[in-house]
Amino acid sequence: MKDFKEFMVKQCLELLNRKDIKEEIKDFIRPMINLVVQELYPYMFICVVFSIVSFLMTLCIFIILLKNNK
Repeated sequence: MKDFKEFMVKQCLELLNRKDIKEEIKDFIRPMINLVVQELYPYMFICVVFSIVSFLMTLCIFIILLKNNK
């Protein structure tokens, strides 16, 4: 049984290493990846905007503290 399992794993790996199979898998997965990215894009944009705003606010607070300290 162990030999059969090793044989099957080896055959599967050989199959997955073929260039045409890799291309087929990529072509199959690409639409799903695009859909996920499309759905997440607004959230990623909001996250980036909030990060920039947070950085700017922190920078302003730092500048105000430096001015008050002098």
